[in-house]
Amino acid sequence: MAKKRIPLYLTEEEWDHIIKGLSLKSTTVNDYRKVINLMHRYENGKYRLQTITKEEADEYFTYLDQRQEEGTLSPNTVHRYQATLRSIGGFMESSKGFWPNYENPFSKLVRNETRSRTRYSYETFANPKHIEQLLQSLDKQEKQDSVIINFMANLGFSPVQIQQLQVSSFNRRVRNKEIPLTGDFDTGTFIEYTNKNQRKSPYRTGGYPVRYVRRSPNRTITWKYVGTYIFTKEYEETLIDFYRNIGLTKDSRKFFVTQRHLEFNYRAMHHMVLVACERAGLNPNAITPYQLSLYGMIRSYLLTHTKELLDDLSASISNETNADRLKELNYQKDTLEYINGELHRLPILGCWKDRFPIPYEIQVNSIIKQMGTNFLLEIVGIKPVDVPIVFDTHTKK
Repeated sequence: MAKKRIPLYLTEEEWDHIIKGLSLKSTTVNDYRKVINLMHRYENGKYRLQTITKEEADEYFTYLDQRQEEGTLSPNTVHRYQATLRSIGGFMESSKGFWPNYENPFSKLVRNETRSRTRYSYETFANPKHIEQLLQSLDKQEKQDSVIINFMANLGFSPVQIQQLQVSSFNRRVRNKEIPLTGDFDTGTFIEYTNKNQRKSPYRTGGYPVRYVRRSPNRTITWKYVGTYIFTKEYEETLIDFYRNIGLTKDSRKFFVTQRHLEFNYRAMHHMVLVACERAGLNPNAITPYQLSLYGMIRSYLLTHTKELLDDLSASISNETNADRLKELNYQKDTLEYINGELHRLPILGCWKDRFPIPYEIQVNSIIKQMGTNFLLEIVGIKPVDVPIVFDTHTKK
């Protein structure tokens, strides 16, 4: 059995308590361990997480800020290191059984609270023709690789979401075959900037799909969105062929594992996509896992919102009496039907129930704000010259 990796100067019991108390996933555990070790190695072990004072914590945060100014750490990395230490310190303060007199020394040390916004460009995304070629070659891929590629290129799953996907995420009714296979997927978290209590937030639903995570001192609420995806009957058969008991077994096993029965990490995911590109006749580095998930998220967004807009337009057309306005609405409808047809040139796995996942929508809206709707259409293979701007960019509540 592999030896458990424990951060410097923490006992195994303390580390296990932190992991369990903060509900850390395996990839997050590695990040937290790294952040603690970096602090403990600062100036030959000057600080200890259990005994560091407020003044010393401020000194260490200043050191991280200086590394950002020097260019040796990015603003996002410094933000992540400092936010991680605040999270650990807050948990330790609340765990009086382990640390009776502990007060979070990192609390209210405000640094880099605003992350630098991701900048998008054409180079951020893969050539849509390459992705289409990859998707048309799925019969040449290994069965599991084909399913993973489809999940990324249709649902927008990131490599981390592929890695963390569990058998228990799926639901199937054998006795009633009319009810389709569905999946309840953690699509990430999003932040609401507000002074309101979480119980008064418009996002609060008392259950699915939005769940409260935490309230931060800088006037933000973190929410988690668990999106339900409804698979088509055609793709349901593909998934049953891949995993016979899908939707019938409820446990925490990982749905995808490597050939060595290990969890997928980014290196394994990158290698899988590289080999898949080669089998599709592409340059091995034509598509990265991140680009594949971006394509899937945007295509899924366009499919969802095209249908919503078409439904709204159909209702408006049936009630419109002004001839000029009716002509404009019919033109918009023709445009949306064209977009919808282009999006359906490749197979569709299903659709999101209730609404498009909020964390994904926020990211897509950020791309629209920076690059425009025509850019959004272009990177999924739709010619922007054929499509006027008809999509709203607001995030619904």
